[in-house]
Amino acid sequence: MKFKANFFKILVLVTLPIFLMGCIIVKNEPSSPNVPDDKIIEPSKPTNPNDSNKPTKPDGSNKPTKPDDSNKPTNPPKDPIIESRIYRLFYYDSNYNIYYVDKKVNLVDNAIIKTLSKELQTPPNKNLNKVFYPKVSVKSAKVSNDILKVDLSKEFYSEINLGSGSESCMFQCLTNTYGYNLNVKKVIITIEGKNYASGHILMEDGDYFTVDYSNVKPLK
Repeated sequence: MKFKANFFKILVLVTLPIFLMGCIIVKNEPSSPNVPDDKIIEPSKPTNPNDSNKPTKPDGSNKPTKPDDSNKPTNPPKDPIIESRIYRLFYYDSNYNIYYVDKKVNLVDNAIIKTLSKELQTPPNKNLNKVFYPKVSVKSAKVSNDILKVDLSKEFYSEINLGSGSESCMFQCLTNTYGYNLNVKKVIITIEGKNYASGHILMEDGDYFTVDYSNVKPLK
């Protein structure tokens, strides 16, 4: 009996450490760490990717502005082209005689009709009458089908104030001057685009004045 009791004690002493080691191993198994409540991190709320990448509407602050042209250099006006030429000018006297004079004239920018009309405002002597008037302007002039068409301003009617003989001579001198220097024989003269009409002369559509050098004398 004594032997059995000793054997039992030995068995207990041997098995007890093994049992205790098993308990220790179990207690040392890894477990989820305890995190204090105040350290819990809430996941951030996902943002809408469309909002973060959505382009903002331009406010126009970066919109290019129209360049200021106030300081833009302007092209300087071109100098007129002046050329001296000999032109034949026709005038009439109080007896309805027509004379011509060849004169050297400065042609400006090739405006022949305007240049000739200006020269006809100043007769070469006091015995001759002016054929054109300062208040009258040339609105247009062109040659088409060998016919010169000249359109004058409305002041022509109020400026001439002539009798039938003087009016006829005035138109003949005007026609001869234009026709001779532009080398045409037919001249249509209108006023503000309309046919010329006075108490002495009435022009219809297609009517024209014809150059006539008969009985014309050179001025001496």
